[in-house]
Amino acid sequence: MYQANIDAKPTSLNSTLVRLSLKGTHPKEITDFLNMLTALYMERSLEKRIPWP
Repeated sequence: MYQANIDAKPTSLNSTLVRLSLKGTHPKEITDFLNMLTALYMERSLEKRIPWP
């Protein structure tokens, strides 16, 4: 649904931060989607760093 309109770019050449932008006509839906995407990314990143017994 959003795949054609999403853009992800590094904030600088040596940065691990990414700037996300999404074009659309429903700002609340776009905000909710980007917030969920960010939360899932952070959750998966933490899972990779912290080994579970």
